[in-house]
Amino acid sequence: MELLKFPIARITIAFVLGIILGFYLKPSPEIVFVIIVLSVIVFGISYFLSKQKNINPFYFDTIQ
Repeated sequence: MELLKFPIARITIAFVLGIILGFYLKPSPEIVFVIIVLSVIVFGISYFLSKQKNINPFYFDTIQ
């Protein structure tokens, strides 16, 4: 499937699935807010932990 190689196609599929799930599941605003806050906290922690480590994987090395 050549179409799924484009990032915009993947984003659109995830967006449409999110709309469909939100329509049928009808989550309460409190639950959505808690999930968003927890996601931001986990993202922030993982970001700062990754900045502290000097990760240099071999696939980012330049070939000379």
